[in-house]
Amino acid sequence: MTLTPAQIAVLDEVSAPALIYPAEVVGEYAPMLKYAGTTVNGQRTAVYPPLLADPTRD
Repeated sequence: MTLTPAQIAVLDEVSAPALIYPAEVVGEYAPMLKYAGTTVNGQRTAVYPPLLADPTRD
């Protein structure tokens, strides 16, 4: 059996778990804190804004 990309997208959407707090917050900030602007597996991460504002980073 071979699924089309559209079929896979539908299956991904309906099978995604419903996450509760704080997963939503952690999911957004964790890569920024963990990788801080590096590229990991081809995905570039952002730097957590308060870290950029810290004068000790100069």
